[in-house]
Amino acid sequence: MSPRDNLVRMPGIGCRFYAHAHCLLEEIRNPGYDASCMCTVLKKLEDHFEDFVDRADKFGIEELTAAMIWPRFSDRALLENQCPDFLPDPEAGRGECLYLYENACVLRFPKCPGRCTRFEPSSDDSQSGDFFHP
Repeated sequence: MSPRDNLVRMPGIGCRFYAHAHCLLEEIRNPGYDASCMCTVLKKLEDHFEDFVDRADKFGIEELTAAMIWPRFSDRALLENQCPDFLPDPEAGRGECLYLYENACVLRFPKCPGRCTRFEPSSDDSQSGDFFHP
C-alpha cells in the first residue's frame, strides 16, 4: 500500500463543472451530446409533442387551434410521466426541477470524484458551489 492510497480528495465544490456532487464537464464541453443524460420527463414530453403534431396534421387541425390544445395535452403528459428524483428548484419558481441543467438531468452524469486535474474555479465568487450557474 502506497502513501497515495491514504489520500483523501478535497470535494469538487467550487469547481465550475460541479453540480450536486456530479461532474458536468462533458455536458458543458459538448451540450446535448450524450442523449442518455437528457431529462426523462422532457424526453417523454418531446415524444408526446411529436405525436401531437403528427395527429394534428392527420386531422387537419390549424396551427392556432393546435396551439390552444397543446397546453392541456402537455399537462396530462407531465402528470403521467413524473420523475422520482424531482425536487422543485426554489430559484426557478416555475415548477422546474432542481436537477435540471439545460435539458439534461444532473443526476445522470458521473459522480464528482473530488478536486481533480480538470478542476476549474467557478467564476461566480458568491456561489456556494452546489450548482453550476453559467
